[in-house]
Amino acid sequence: MFRHGFREKSGKDEGACHLRSHAISAALALLVLNAAPALAASSYTLALDPVAYDNSTRDAILGDGHLKATLDGSTLTVSGDFAGLSSNATTVKLGVGLDFGVPATEFFANLTASPAQSGTVSGSVTLTPAQVAALNKRQLFLQLNSVKGTDGSLWGWFEPAKAVAAKGKK
Repeated sequence: MFRHGFREKSGKDEGACHLRSHAISAALALLVLNAAPALAASSYTLALDPVAYDNSTRDAILGDGHLKATLDGSTLTVSGDFAGLSSNATTVKLGVGLDFGVPATEFFANLTASPAQSGTVSGSVTLTPAQVAALNKRQLFLQLNSVKGTDGSLWGWFEPAKAVAAKGKK
C-alpha cells in the first residue's frame, strides 16, 4: 500500500530493517576492534654488545647494555642502560643497516647517553615511513660511541619485544 507517495511498511519490513541495522552496527564494531591493535604502541628491545674488534682495539671495546623502545605512531622513544665501558660514553646514533646484523654506515638521529662508563641512554625521534619499515624488518641500528671507541663501542639492532620473549621461552 502506498500513502502520500511512500510505501507503507509492514511489521515484517520494520523487523528486517531493524535486524539490518544491528548487523551493520556489529560489523562496524568488529572493524574498530580489529583496527585497535594497529593503533596501539609497539614495543621493541635491543641488546647492546661490543662492536667487532681486533687485537689493537680489544681492550677499548668493552661493555654491554639493554634498551627498550616504544613506537607510538611515528615517534620512537628509547630508554635503557649500559655498563662496563672502558671509557666514558660520548654519543649514541641511530641508522638503518642493510639487514639484521649489518651495521649502518649512515646515521639519521642522535640519542642522549650518560657521559660515563656506566649509565643510561634515552631519547625520542620521529621516524619516516621508510625508517618505521626498517624498524619492523629489524634493520634499525644503534651505535654507542665512547672516548676510546670513537667508531663504536657497543651496538645492536631493535627487535620486536614479542619475538625476543618468544626466543627466550625456547
